[in-house]
Amino acid sequence: MGELLKKRKIIVVAIVLLLIVFVSMEFVNSQNLNLSINAYLNEYSSDSNLKTRGDAMFGFDSYDFISPDVPANGTGFYSMITGYNLTIDTWNYVDKLLNLTFELDVQQNGTVNFSWVSLDSNEFICDFLYFSNDSTYTILNTTVSMTSNTNYSNLINNTKRVFAQVNVSSVAPTINFTSPTPGNNTFRTVDNIFVNVTTNDSGNTSLFIDFDDSLVFWMRMDDLNSSGHVIDASSKGYTVTYSGSPVINDSGKFGKAVSFGGYMSGDHIEVFNLSFDPREVTYSMWIKSNDVSSDWEGLFTNSIDSSGSGNADLMQFIIHTTDGGLYASNDYGIRISNCNIDKEKWIHVVVVVSNSTKSARMYLNGTKCNEDLIFDINVTSSGNYTFIGARANLWNWNGSIDDVMIFNRTLSDSEIISLYANTSQQFLEVNFTNLSDANHTFKVYSQDEYGVYNFTDEHFVILDATSPSITNVTYENQSGILNGTVSRYDNLTINATVSDADYVWAKIWEGAIGISTVIWEGFLNLISGNMWSITITTNQSFPNGTLNYTVFANNTVGTEVNFTSNITIVENVSVSSCRVLDTANTVYTLVGNITDDSLSSPCINITAINVTFDCQ
Repeated sequence: MGELLKKRKIIVVAIVLLLIVFVSMEFVNSQNLNLSINAYLNEYSSDSNLKTRGDAMFGFDSYDFISPDVPANGTGFYSMITGYNLTIDTWNYVDKLLNLTFELDVQQNGTVNFSWVSLDSNEFICDFLYFSNDSTYTILNTTVSMTSNTNYSNLINNTKRVFAQVNVSSVAPTINFTSPTPGNNTFRTVDNIFVNVTTNDSGNTSLFIDFDDSLVFWMRMDDLNSSGHVIDASSKGYTVTYSGSPVINDSGKFGKAVSFGGYMSGDHIEVFNLSFDPREVTYSMWIKSNDVSSDWEGLFTNSIDSSGSGNADLMQFIIHTTDGGLYASNDYGIRISNCNIDKEKWIHVVVVVSNSTKSARMYLNGTKCNEDLIFDINVTSSGNYTFIGARANLWNWNGSIDDVMIFNRTLSDSEIISLYANTSQQFLEVNFTNLSDANHTFKVYSQDEYGVYNFTDEHFVILDATSPSITNVTYENQSGILNGTVSRYDNLTINATVSDADYVWAKIWEGAIGISTVIWEGFLNLISGNMWSITITTNQSFPNGTLNYTVFANNTVGTEVNFTSNITIVENVSVSSCRVLDTANTVYTLVGNITDDSLSSPCINITAINVTFDCQ
């Protein structure tokens, strides 16, 4: 039985263009590439009368390989002619163009309307490469029966260079700390923390330090919820809602961005109950305008009014002229203007507000463009209503916004340049000074232009630059007498006034300080304020006489101070008859009257030193 056999040969050259997406947190120079190549024929009808059989030879740059001896078969509405799977070891995919060639011999039975080749891999996703009916390719659109003996030639009679857009898995930027950055869980006796950090990537990176959890909001536009809406990627996780129809696109400065429809479109993003101090704050975002000639389009507003109107703005950014003039203002006197942007270009906008130094500065692409020095923000809380992509009266932005950040501190010039992603290797040194004695934290983030980011563990550093101070130490005996003698077996209370201390303790020495036996030691209790106290019950281990004692205090980082004084311990002996008082450092107490008519010498005779006879 004769079958229609139609043979054709296709030679295709595909230049594979590489884009980077997130896959890993470590940087590597190469990885395995798992590639699958499939060729198809297709007919418009669904009568499933198309049958194919084919063999192929493939080549991938310097990697040459041949398909299996057993050709692939297909039938149906569309038919896979052949497929091939390949693993290339240690393929260095960073910024590399790869050429794919293959030769395909096909036996076809049925109607062919068009054909295509697909490239697929778990490393990337590629658009289909279509061969269509154009000046280069001739599609023979003739229906033939399964028993026809008609032969056709030149089904596809030319070659064509085809471009495939490929999204290849990427790795995150590396981050490294260098000296003198303190290690995690360390103690320091100074009032500053110096953080020295570097990052590296195949492309440009943005680098920043989240110090003391000051990053209060970060909308990367790459992190989405189950509804496909952007979320706050900071540790605060504020609620984000959409108004109108903001659209996520893949052409952001860092991966994705959100585009807004412009004047009165209603497109904006709302964030509720943002909490930060508007007196010391840094706002950062990337913007791209579709039309800079339309004034009063809003980028950002933080307001205490739910409608974003009235004299309630803590901060707003708008285009306020028809030549791209960017304007930052609030209702507490800040006015920053004369900072112009171009349309259809990504611009990095940063506004730093410091009420303590009366300085409000705007930066475009890492460079200060203008500032305002006359204002006074007399509120300590931000507004509960934040609009991204709209101004106070909800006039909407015509363009895209990416990577919106709010820091509850003022970033330095070097930090702003580091945020501006203009190099693949970033060095950032920040000396955080005039810090309080407390537990401080820092965490570093690095992000590349594909939206891939990396971060370090959170570092904890305890500062205690103030040494403890012991200003007053006393003791009381059981009778409440201040610095009086203490009878052995009675209670003894040591009181100390100590500031800036974490722990206070005492030692009582039998003799010389630091040399003799310690007969008692223990911690004092914090009573209130700077007052520390401990009550001790003396016993037979306390010898009579003068004993030295030392009160010690230290702070969190171990800085230690001390104070030394002495206590007099005496024995308390009852006397009920005539006797010799012959034990030094003893209190003899007369108990009752002594009657003896035969005395020829003194009844009480004292022969020892430091003796007290209490006749009551």
